[in-house]
Amino acid sequence: MISVGIQSFNKNCLENLGRKENNEVEKIKLIKEVGFETIDVDLIFGIPGQSIEELKKDVVLAFELGATQISTYPFIDFSYANNKRKPLSSKEKKKMLFELVNLSKEIGLDRTSVCTFARSNTEKYSSITRENFIGLGPGAASLFDDKFRLNTFSVDEYINAISKNEFACALVLNFTKFSRTSYWLFWNVYNMNLDKELYKNMFSSDLSKDYRLELGIAKVMGLLKEDEAGYKVTTKGSYYFHAVEQIYTLQYIDKTWSIARNNPWPNKIELY
Repeated sequence: MISVGIQSFNKNCLENLGRKENNEVEKIKLIKEVGFETIDVDLIFGIPGQSIEELKKDVVLAFELGATQISTYPFIDFSYANNKRKPLSSKEKKKMLFELVNLSKEIGLDRTSVCTFARSNTEKYSSITRENFIGLGPGAASLFDDKFRLNTFSVDEYINAISKNEFACALVLNFTKFSRTSYWLFWNVYNMNLDKELYKNMFSSDLSKDYRLELGIAKVMGLLKEDEAGYKVTTKGSYYFHAVEQIYTLQYIDKTWSIARNNPWPNKIELY
């Protein structure tokens, strides 16, 4: 599996992101020639000046070149990025997301999460949505059953720690049962599927009982549909999650990254 951060094949879109063309097409061709079975291409939408047609062309081209999956992310204006141009409005991003959903149906793709679309019968690429993972390198995150860890962002400090056989972990969030199940709930809504059996196996508890109020409200609002296996996120629900996730991402990443980029070993970061 491999994921490639293309963002856009369009020269003007790349320039509006403060980037230059860098043989994006050739990169994907080379990866396909190597023989990776799962090729994920990251694309950004909501770029200043980007049209819906330009976004669609990016998606179609990615699959023509050999992608088995695309991950489409909204352009978020992080304060530390010093972006010269601002993202498109929330209304325009919403329209683009729904156009992506319509396009995926037209060309026969499976929607595998709020922001990812894949060819049928292909292995799904994922990173943050796994139940546990270990991050290697400066700024990388690791998720365990009882904690979430973030490595120092400093390359020099990371190298120093590793050379001394020390952990390069700068920050740790210790989970309570509620915060851990809430983390699971958040990212499985992102995957658009809440599996009751998976939840029970992980937490020895009943999803429908633990979140009876929240799930009940979501069903009444048309954000979720329940079946025997669990809950499926509706198209309406995917949009509202997408809107909430942007707020969460901006709050969490912007504050954490801004502090950690300037202080390699922060004592504490309060998000709220």
